[in-house]
Amino acid sequence: IVIMLDPGHGGEDPGAICKYKTREKDIVLQIARKLSAMIKREPNMKVFMTRNEEVFIPLKVRVAKARKQRADLFVSIHADAFTSRAARGSSVFALSTKGATSSAAKFLAQTQNASDQIGGVSKSGDRYLDHTMFDLIQTATIND
Repeated sequence: IVIMLDPGHGGEDPGAICKYKTREKDIVLQIARKLSAMIKREPNMKVFMTRNEEVFIPLKVRVAKARKQRADLFVSIHADAFTSRAARGSSVFALSTKGATSSAAKFLAQTQNASDQIGGVSKSGDRYLDHTMFDLIQTATIND
């Protein structure tokens, strides 16, 4: 199994910034490095990362890296922000070939698409890339 880890944001894109100025891009890079080390210890698994340093990589390049390595799984790692400090858990997103199926998923897709466009990512003209990156839905939320 070939896994491509994608620590979100990077470079000029800090992602979410917490109260104490900790940046999402730094947190997710640390998580990806630790996860990569764990995966490397597993038999029959190969792991690659879209970035392993403090640099911004455009979405199109991230996808190209995954394709080049023939990744079976693409894991984009984020440490999302929320308005309530009481929020806990994690979100899991999966590709939907039929599009967002609930109001919450449609809202989430619109929110994610808007943030991607702010970060310099917009529809690429590559139908496959656009379908892959803009047709995500939230399929599960796992509480602590």
